[in-house]
Amino acid sequence: MKKIVVVDDNKMFLETLKDFVEGTNKDFKCMAFSNPEDALRYVIDEKDIYTVISDYEMPQMSGLTLAQRIIEALPATKVIVMSGHDTNYLRKQALKAEIDENKIRLLCKSDIINLCVILNS
Repeated sequence: MKKIVVVDDNKMFLETLKDFVEGTNKDFKCMAFSNPEDALRYVIDEKDIYTVISDYEMPQMSGLTLAQRIIEALPATKVIVMSGHDTNYLRKQALKAEIDENKIRLLCKSDIINLCVILNS
């Protein structure tokens, strides 16, 4: 069983994303968090997380900040940051935050269908 953490402050989208991810592969088990700080504590405590999928814009902490903290603590954990913005915008923000593009995947929410390809690769 591969553990996947999904993080989004929009609880309706969060549940939809959780159901979608679990539906893409019977070996995926999702934990959903609406607060990125709670998600970060869980990921660091649990350690055995296959992937973290996070929204970009959240009031408590941005998805890029969350990604940066996860990468620092657990470099082998895959991190995907999703946004309503296009991926070029996300890439620029990741560069500003000095996040290595090889350590993070950036995905526009309108391309959510590509998420199953990324997760299963």
